[in-house]
Amino acid sequence: METFDNVLKRINSLLTINGKCIKDPSLAHGLCGLSIYFYTLHKIDPQRDYFTLAEYFSDKIVPIQPNIAFDFFKGLAGICVSVDYLVHNRLLDIDPDQILLEMDNAFFYRVACADSSNLENLWSLGKYLQARHRFAEEKKKDRYYEFLIHLTDKFKTFYTENLSDTYIFQPIDLKVLITLEYCEAHKINIYEVSSILKKMIMSLVSIRPTK
Repeated sequence: METFDNVLKRINSLLTINGKCIKDPSLAHGLCGLSIYFYTLHKIDPQRDYFTLAEYFSDKIVPIQPNIAFDFFKGLAGICVSVDYLVHNRLLDIDPDQILLEMDNAFFYRVACADSSNLENLWSLGKYLQARHRFAEEKKKDRYYEFLIHLTDKFKTFYTENLSDTYIFQPIDLKVLITLEYCEAHKINIYEVSSILKKMIMSLVSIRPTK
């Protein structure tokens, strides 16, 4: 039987060979995912050359093209969150604001214009703003705080219009729940967020299994 160590070596070898041909910067399908993968392995086993590989892939992420898809897993939202993660774990040696301040305005515009019926888009916006708010210096937090308030108002609109006894919860609702809990913990739009969370949890609790 093949050992776990040998399986890991084969996986890493395939990822390294194929990764050198990848230009897609995304989290799920590209360079961001590879960087975070090898960085995580480096944290587990610093003796191997995982850090060199993580650094190689992270160096290819920038510059970010702002015209790519917006999606969290395949596009801009996931890339920006990944860059923030890599910088604050000291893997990518740049000032995140150098790249991400340029992206902020695009995200803020999307929050203002976001369709309240598209939960996937709203959640992607939330992931980006949440990461920026979490890592920002105290004096810069206010700008992300304000837009998280706008975003939670969009969530409120969606659930006010759709939450009922017949509402069918999807995986995206649970992701939104986590984003809302982050906002509640940081006292962002606390009254509205607590109200939505209460309604969602009550609705979840009242669901009866189908026979």
